Amino acid sequence: MDKQPILDDLFAKACQQEPVVSFNETKAQFLKGIGTVPNPSIATRLRHFFTFKKWIIMFTLLSTIVLTIFISSTDETTQKPISSTEKTVAEPTQIATDDPVSDDQISDHQPASDNPVSKPGSQVFLSGYENGLYANLPTLPLVNRALPETDNISVSQKKQDDTDEYIFPKLTEEEISATNKQKKSMLKALSKFDKKSYAYIPTGTFDYAGKQVSVQSFYMQTTEVTNLEYRTFLFDLLIQGRKDDFLIAKPDQAQWAAIYGGGMKPYEENYFSHEAYNKYPVVNISRAGAELYCKWLTEEYNKAATKKGQSLINDIRIPSRTEWVFAATAEGKQTPYPWNGNEVRNAEGCYLANFKPLPGNFMVDGAFCTAKVTSYKPSEFGLFCLSGNVSEMVYNSNSDRTNPGTAGGNWTSTDEEIKLLAEDTYSGVTDAKPTIGFRVVVTTLVK
Repeated sequence: MDKQPILDDLFAKACQQEPVVSFNETKAQFLKGIGTVPNPSIATRLRHFFTFKKWIIMFTLLSTIVLTIFISSTDETTQKPISSTEKTVAEPTQIATDDPVSDDQISDHQPASDNPVSKPGSQVFLSGYENGLYANLPTLPLVNRALPETDNISVSQKKQDDTDEYIFPKLTEEEISATNKQKKSMLKALSKFDKKSYAYIPTGTFDYAGKQVSVQSFYMQTTEVTNLEYRTFLFDLLIQGRKDDFLIAKPDQAQWAAIYGGGMKPYEENYFSHEAYNKYPVVNISRAGAELYCKWLTEEYNKAATKKGQSLINDIRIPSRTEWVFAATAEGKQTPYPWNGNEVRNAEGCYLANFKPLPGNFMVDGAFCTAKVTSYKPSEFGLFCLSGNVSEMVYNSNSDRTNPGTAGGNWTSTDEEIKLLAEDTYSGVTDAKPTIGFRVVVTTLVK
């Protein structure tokens, strides 16, 4: 059957109908068709939900990976060593040494080397009198004053070069006044031979190393020379413009860390300068520095005494070994220590000196390193810390005073090494050590 006539007829009728009617019928049919579409099932909805969640998880993981890679590459760029052409800041000078020091040596109190070490760039601080006037005193950098190796440079020229390179502090009027006040106090104690500062040692004869030795009377300082007293000396040298003497006498505080390791840095930076250590023994000074101190004190006393018409002092000096032993043993008594008895503890079990009673890192005598100069019970003559604390400078020769040594032992010594007649572990040593200090003796008064 031919359907074409029918289609043509339907098309003709459609063309004759109004467009609105056609649209309305189409609309009705469309809406009717929508109503027959079934709602999606719960399973379909869950499947769609999990599919969406997977996409979120994948996106999160991808973002995390990208972020991690970015951060890692940034860190590598930051930590990349700077090439020599990129450096703009000078690095501090490092000291090369063939004898490195381990920090373990601090606890054992054993020197790593007896060789003097000079540390360019380190500093000596000279501030801190008890009244606080020196709190803001400039620091004194230890300049490496190595000179070219040539025979054409004279000694005077070398001294001039040293003086020119060193940066000396400029004392204020207030600091100068405080120095003069402290010096006046030191000279007053000397002029009166104050028993708190100086003990009279009478003439006597005693058995020393199997020989009868006679000792003339003298006065001995009751304590080791303190940081405060030595700083007064250094500041007065600056006031007088004695720069060459100042360079010789200034302490080498770098020895704390150079000998006992980096753990002693706080001592290097504070021991000589902080007012808390004013009454502690001065250390790290050379034999030449100690002798300059004695000469300075003699000159300053005699200048003041001359103005007042008082008696003059023959000299203030480092004692001989026989003088030191005679004073320490209370007129030659045969005792191993400055106190009566052969033990290093008293009846209560307390140690009678600052030394190293046990091996290892033990602090059972009341001090980690040095102790105050008036620590422990004094001897019969009123002398403090003759055994232990610091090894005190002496001369082994009574006549020419050319054979340097020490006596008494120090804070690193054993109970045998602090005996008055013990073998001297620093015989011939003249350079600075954290374990060596000194006390002075005063001889004949000249009318």
